[in-house]
Amino acid sequence: MTARGGTAERTASSSSASRVDAIKLERVTVERGGRDVLHELDASVAAGRVTGLFGPSGSGKSTLIRAIAGVQSGVRGSISVLGERPGIMAVRRSLGYMTQEPSVYDDLTVAENVRYFAAIHGGQIGPVLERVQLSSHANQLVRNLSGGQRARVSLAAALVGRPRLLLLDEPTVGLDPLLRRDLWQLFGELAAEGSTLLASSHVLDEARHCDEVILLRDGRLVAQLTPKELSDRTGTDDLASAFARTEFQVVQFFPLVILPQLLLCGLLVARDRMPSVLHAISDALPLSYAVDGMHHLSRQAGTGGAVSADIAIVVGFAAGALVLGAATLRRQTD
Repeated sequence: MTARGGTAERTASSSSASRVDAIKLERVTVERGGRDVLHELDASVAAGRVTGLFGPSGSGKSTLIRAIAGVQSGVRGSISVLGERPGIMAVRRSLGYMTQEPSVYDDLTVAENVRYFAAIHGGQIGPVLERVQLSSHANQLVRNLSGGQRARVSLAAALVGRPRLLLLDEPTVGLDPLLRRDLWQLFGELAAEGSTLLASSHVLDEARHCDEVILLRDGRLVAQLTPKELSDRTGTDDLASAFARTEFQVVQFFPLVILPQLLLCGLLVARDRMPSVLHAISDALPLSYAVDGMHHLSRQAGTGGAVSADIAIVVGFAAGALVLGAATLRRQTD
């Protein structure tokens, strides 16, 4: 079974059933260092599915995962994890959490690290080491491993108790493409066995392995949808490009709106010197009225302010268009 096939099978098998959310976020805001780094997020993670949390570095992915795990301060809003408040003992017993930096002991072997967590959460270390492809390194000190191998030791520690919910913060960072593919296949298998996974990444192409994706940018929710819906909405199978289009699909039309008005409003060529057709078009442009008004005011005040007035018109119009477009984009993607 490939990871992609597994995702398709899980999606098909669950589409007819009512959705059950393992995680639910309502107006979640996180303050850190005196400023809000997450802004009123509303999202959910379906039980028994692989949900990807995607966004560029600094978008708030790790902060959100810490809030869900119950280890982040400054959280406002409502977070429900397996039907309970995050961080309480009942939730912690059912939670596996892989941090972005490997949270294992350098002076212990691979097997000793996983055995330590198995003593806390239960489980057997042999099958877990095999699943993360570390059986042959079981007796090596963690300090002697590569960065990717250390990350897999952390993943094994999170998996050993067979948790109902797995929070994985950048689990594939630093791994080669084949190992990344194998891990996403493992995540699909765990979901098929009944676990719920929330895995973050800044590599948008990995979204194809997920049942659903949550897209963050600057601490705000851009969209929550399936990879297919993202591709259909943006008209591309390149998910990295799709993310960019989701963010900038309104902004990309700004030149088509602004340039004709700048050319025909009378700033560059006097309107009375234009051909009749262009003059008629100019009469219908909002910027033309602004230019005429500013020129009238500048003539009343003296000619010295004409250039300044023209510059103010251009800057003000461009700023207004950007604000309007950003507001439209926010409304479409929230």
